Amino acid sequence: MDPNSLPDAADYLRQSENWPETLRAALSGPCLYYPGAGNDVDPAVLFANSGTVSTVVYVDYLAESFLHNFDNVFMEFERVARGTQFHNQRGQEIHTDVRGPIWRLEETGTITAADMGYPSPEAFYPNTHTWADRKGDDHPEKSVIGKWGRFHDQCGAARPLIFLYFFTEAIQTYINLWAIQGQAPLAVVIQNHSKGCLWTPFHGDSLLYAASARLPKYLYVGNLGSTPWPGYRQVSQSRTDHNSMHHSERALFQARTPFASNPNSPLNKWNGRATSLPSQRYPEFHHFKLVAPETFDRRAAPNRTPQNSRSI
Repeated sequence: MDPNSLPDAADYLRQSENWPETLRAALSGPCLYYPGAGNDVDPAVLFANSGTVSTVVYVDYLAESFLHNFDNVFMEFERVARGTQFHNQRGQEIHTDVRGPIWRLEETGTITAADMGYPSPEAFYPNTHTWADRKGDDHPEKSVIGKWGRFHDQCGAARPLIFLYFFTEAIQTYINLWAIQGQAPLAVVIQNHSKGCLWTPFHGDSLLYAASARLPKYLYVGNLGSTPWPGYRQVSQSRTDHNSMHHSERALFQARTPFASNPNSPLNKWNGRATSLPSQRYPEFHHFKLVAPETFDRRAAPNRTPQNSRSI
């Protein structure tokens, strides 16, 4: 074969990329998870610019109802990450991120339930969902559960960043992405905004904590009626995130035993077959589905197509 007839190496890699495999790899690396995120890009900027995560995962089941042009969230992340000033409780500047990565949004696309190994979007909602208006049900593509963006650092110093935004229920999504496999993201944002259809809190001894059979190393905790999970201690100053919904003050908390088993999680008793678990301590926990994602067949998994992605 004439080497000159072969495609460019970069073109070949792009054309042969298997997107479900890329997603699985992204979620197995260091991730930031933000339940009920809205359009608050500050936590994504903090963790991405620090170089501690390679994947940002936001989730909000109201996202499609108030984010009419969803790409604006990715564009806002790109804009804010170029130079954000953070302040402590006394209003003093404690960090100016002007020499960090310069993120450029290279491409975006949609996330389907099949991409994640599940048969339908219903897998990303608990068995009862009377607590929320399912805006996503009228989505023209019924299988779509979110969008993704891939960012590259124009300075070339940072690794590429994948930003995933799910339009699904936060705790069930957390279970599907990590907990069902005994894994955890590196960090979770704990911020009760007290807006929208908040059906259960994420802070303290909550259902989200209960779903964490394995504990994340960090929590990034807001000051709006939010408290850290049991077993976490504050390790940073509080600071104001000026681009957040309520200009929240937040601080970093670290698990006393990072990535350890959570002794209070009902998932510690899961036999790998039951589709739900009763719990005396967390009576509502039985509403969550416990279904492991289907194993992807490398030969059968669809490659990313132009209909599912676009260049920016």
